[in-house]
Amino acid sequence: MIENALMPASGVKSWAEAHGYRVHIVENGLEGLSWLVRGNIPEIIFAQAGMELIPASLFVSRVRESGFYQDIPIIAISAREPQELLAAMLRAGANGYIHRHATVLEINQKLGLAERLKSTA
Repeated sequence: MIENALMPASGVKSWAEAHGYRVHIVENGLEGLSWLVRGNIPEIIFAQAGMELIPASLFVSRVRESGFYQDIPIIAISAREPQELLAAMLRAGANGYIHRHATVLEINQKLGLAERLKSTA
């Protein structure tokens, strides 16, 4: 799942699809939580640090509070958000962050981390 309708243009979406991930995009954090509550179980969650309607750290906290989703890797995506937003997401339980226009090498590194976390859960 990728939060933010602007993500289709990002390298993250392209990379995920090229590596066999089915990508579901939501408009904002509330829509993302609603999608999860309906029983959808993503392999990885990419969440925009500057998401709309709810703070990104609250989104991460809500996902982590659920016993059902606590082991799903969450990677924060940052365009130009302040470091405080990324730090708050990490404190809330995000597993890492990546810049929206990351290089293929950076994306490989972050998704490799997410896949390792998933396999040890």
